[in-house]
Amino acid sequence: MLEGADYWIREVGIDGWRLAVANEVDHRFWREFRMRVKDAKPDAFIVGEEPEYYST
Repeated sequence: MLEGADYWIREVGIDGWRLAVANEVDHRFWREFRMRVKDAKPDAFIVGEEPEYYST
């Protein structure tokens, strides 16, 4: 997944990532993910969602 994130930022030129259920993934992974994305594109957006906040 890290290689994919790098590819989409560097090769395709996307502006950032929306991360559904970010709370289900280990924080160490997201730190590495953020470092890779920001290295490729310092102004990239990274938005994580936690679905429990959307409950009615």
